[in-house]
Amino acid sequence: MTDRWARVVSDVLSPAAVAVLVLVCYMAQGELTWEEALAGAVCYVITPAVALLGMARRGGAQDIYDPTPGMRQWMLLVGTACYVLGYAVVAGLDLNPGLRWMGLTFSAGAAAVWGIDRFWKISIHSTGVGGGVVLLADISPELWPVWGILPLAAGWARWRRGAHNPLQLAAGTALGAMLAWLLRGYTH
Repeated sequence: MTDRWARVVSDVLSPAAVAVLVLVCYMAQGELTWEEALAGAVCYVITPAVALLGMARRGGAQDIYDPTPGMRQWMLLVGTACYVLGYAVVAGLDLNPGLRWMGLTFSAGAAAVWGIDRFWKISIHSTGVGGGVVLLADISPELWPVWGILPLAAGWARWRRGAHNPLQLAAGTALGAMLAWLLRGYTH
């Protein structure tokens, strides 16, 4: 039963799901119009998800979250390319600064994990959640305690599934948070 819950939490706090959460919260706070949120969903959720699911099926990956090391590298590279392309579209259309910040954060996080992962496995789930928490805390600082639970939940799920050790999880969370914090000034 615990493994089932760990899988559910891994799904709910996957990078794509975190992007959806950020988009929905930004829209709920009046930071994005529904059209901007839809553009963000196409650029930062749907396009990467379709590309990665297609890769996983063609590559015979049994689990999209825990592929073989070679498949993981390709998936991280394709994910990075999707985020960069999405950011280019959002920036080219001169959409909301928050939407551009999300794109830079997602792009930099995926690229950093791809680079680090060549030498040491780091958690893309934790990196996404770490960046997402900074994005969410920016628009709803009063909910910081709630947002602070997300990295713990993602870390527990990824550890419970045997995907990462605590150091890989903590490093991913710190990396995502640091990148989001540093990149804010480039879009606001």
